[in-house]
Amino acid sequence: MADVQKANDLPGEVWREVIPDFEFGNPIRVFISNHGRVKTDTRIAKERLLKGSNLEGYRAFHFRYFKPRSEEETQKIAQLKALAKAAKIAWRETVKQRIIERRKADESESKLQHEFLQKEKAYKKELKQDEKKRVIHVTYLAHRLVAEYFTEKPSPDHVVVVHKDFDKTNNHVSNVQWATNDEASAHQQNSPAVIAEKKSRKGKRTEISKSYKLTTSKVSIIKKRLEEGVALAKLAKQFKVTTTQLKRIQTGENWGDIEPAK
Repeated sequence: MADVQKANDLPGEVWREVIPDFEFGNPIRVFISNHGRVKTDTRIAKERLLKGSNLEGYRAFHFRYFKPRSEEETQKIAQLKALAKAAKIAWRETVKQRIIERRKADESESKLQHEFLQKEKAYKKELKQDEKKRVIHVTYLAHRLVAEYFTEKPSPDHVVVVHKDFDKTNNHVSNVQWATNDEASAHQQNSPAVIAEKKSRKGKRTEISKSYKLTTSKVSIIKKRLEEGVALAKLAKQFKVTTTQLKRIQTGENWGDIEPAK
């Protein structure tokens, strides 16, 4: 699709249509811009700018697509709709005639009303079941759409999209970048939030106190053994803790204020 730009866009903003990798029948078109904004075109509203929602800090947009109906299902629903419509007309005509004749409602009128309600119920039930069978729930993340439609993926291994400035709300094309899993992990370690969390955890125990088996004296001995090169598995067995706990002690993430035994 050719790039789209209109007068009410942001400076330099360009829109491209999001094309799902599946067939769908409902009349909806979704667009992503190089600024990370999303809009839709439907029968009800043209060029409707969406706010989206927050999904773990990322801007997310949720849509319901519907698989195309089979010809058989289309005919079945059309027939049920026609029957309900005919029953409604018959009932309304009876009511209209009764009003003109200024007479009380009779049993035949109630019967026609009942028939209409039953047929309408059957039509709505079929419609709901049909919708349930055909619905496809899709969630788009703005930063991934921007990367997919405005940047080139360096290789098949580049499967993660990161924010260069670590701001998940800044989805401008200049701030998103493809990365491998290893690159994304390394990038995340430089996040101000991660660095601040590490500092706040330093020297603290994260385990539940009731089940925690270490004391300051034991940690002091463990640190000395680690300096001596004793294997983590051996220490874990000796002190009845996990190797993960020992690694946290080794890196200073936990018990960072305790010195090794002399």
